[in-house]
Amino acid sequence: KTSRTKTSIDTNERHEFARRFSLTHLKSNSICTWIPKNSCSSLRYSIAIANGAISNISDLSWIHQNNRSFSASNKELLSAKYCFVLLRNPFKRLLSYYLDKICHNDNSQEDRSCELAHKVFNSSDETSFENFVNTIAEKPSLINDDIHTRKQSDFLVYSRYDDYLSLENYKASAEKIHQKIGLELFDVRDNNSIFTTKRKQESDQFTPYSSAIQNRRLLDDGIKPISENMYTLDMLRKVANIYFVDILLYTRTISDAHSELGEWIERLKTV
Repeated sequence: KTSRTKTSIDTNERHEFARRFSLTHLKSNSICTWIPKNSCSSLRYSIAIANGAISNISDLSWIHQNNRSFSASNKELLSAKYCFVLLRNPFKRLLSYYLDKICHNDNSQEDRSCELAHKVFNSSDETSFENFVNTIAEKPSLINDDIHTRKQSDFLVYSRYDDYLSLENYKASAEKIHQKIGLELFDVRDNNSIFTTKRKQESDQFTPYSSAIQNRRLLDDGIKPISENMYTLDMLRKVANIYFVDILLYTRTISDAHSELGEWIERLKTV
């Protein structure tokens, strides 16, 4: 974010924003960029454990109050021996946000993200996924008002990372990180305050037109939507236009990107 600009690094807002979303793994002198909705709680918890700031899962809430505790300094960014980032299918990331923040309103003391989501997107129990997509299509700048919907590319502090890993292949990504720097990635979804679809079974009962409260009841019944079924062709086009740079980022950096995004892109060709 500092290239091709003469702006002072301390006043470069794009760089400073991305730097705040970096994590320093002290033992290996490595840097991780954490992106909201991309297993960010697991990354922050795992590095906090590795750095000795917390001791076990009972300290999980610490990460929500200390998001910047291990943000890299500019010196650490420049001297790091290894850097990596975890990317996600942009279509699935946006749907995950909707299911988590728009379909729920359960705020914990340390996490007020649902409250913010309803305020930013003027949503209610009647807001369907189609309604939500139309809202951001009519005013794309809204995605910048919530870090969970900002483009993934906004969080990248390096022009090139040693490894771009995919959330969809989480097990392989975790194994690679452990092999490279000895960092063990813990899955904290069962213990976190945010909503998760972990262990829920896919069901075709969800539609793009189902209201948030209908979706919440289905989720409470232990089922989750089939991601591809939640997008009409019109919705697919709108989201692709908004997150085009993230689609390019994923396809150009993830080695097996076609296996994840190939069918989505093929559908776009019919629009």
